[in-house]
Amino acid sequence: MGCNGRLSHCDSAYAQNAIGPNCMPEMWFFDIFLTLFFLAGSAMPCALVAGFIRTRRLMNALKSHGVQKVGQVIGKRQYVTRSKNSSTTHYMVMLQYQTDYTGMQVAQKEFSVTGAQYSVAQEHVTTIQVVHLPDEPLQAYLATALEGNNSGIAAFMGMFFIFFFGIWNGFLLFLSPWCYAPVWAYPIGAFCGCKVCGNQGEGSGQILSASEMATQQTQQQAAKTPLVGYSDFNANPNIITAIPVQPATAGGGVSIADEIMKLQGLRDQGILSEMEFQTAKQRALNGGGMV
Repeated sequence: MGCNGRLSHCDSAYAQNAIGPNCMPEMWFFDIFLTLFFLAGSAMPCALVAGFIRTRRLMNALKSHGVQKVGQVIGKRQYVTRSKNSSTTHYMVMLQYQTDYTGMQVAQKEFSVTGAQYSVAQEHVTTIQVVHLPDEPLQAYLATALEGNNSGIAAFMGMFFIFFFGIWNGFLLFLSPWCYAPVWAYPIGAFCGCKVCGNQGEGSGQILSASEMATQQTQQQAAKTPLVGYSDFNANPNIITAIPVQPATAGGGVSIADEIMKLQGLRDQGILSEMEFQTAKQRALNGGGMV
């Protein structure tokens, strides 16, 4: 590469200009490829650390001056996350609780619960204690979550991830042929990790006024209105019994549709005039049958 065989001169020039282990012109492809790994190596640790710090601060604030309210279960769901060798079921309940003592506003937020809590939760019947910040109703936790002590588990998980990403970044820095990749990847990854953590940490849910809550209840009731032709819905909403509609019949057990089709055939054959057809048709519709 322009060294004309003078390897010692080329090596000294390379050593003076090198930023990483390998800054040869041919290494641009490795820089682009390794950028993704350097991004992960900085984004994930920053997100975990920022999320842990934010969660601890919020829980401490709730314990010191949080407001406890009674939340009513208005919905629940479960979903499964699967990995290669295992699967985990997550249980969620939607709670509704007052944001003030006037009852003019309510908050609705989804919380993670245990399988035992999920199994006994009934919509509009079960209540669960919720603790939220006085000025931010959606910044809330279940009271049982605040009473539990998970500091040991959190510390263990934190040490595990620090060890894992320490090895990850050590391998990238000392064994991979990078040049400029960590210069731009580490700052971008750290910013994205903290940003994503901040967005996930915001209180998710909604705050409804009295009028909005009334509108929501009206829409829910309309969605549950029983269809015509079904019975026993109000007695047991979980069991819907279909009542088949029997076809109307004229005299003699023949259906009205069949009788009218026969009359049309007689009219088309010229046996019945149009006036006679209309008279016989009206008599069939009234249940009199054919003449």
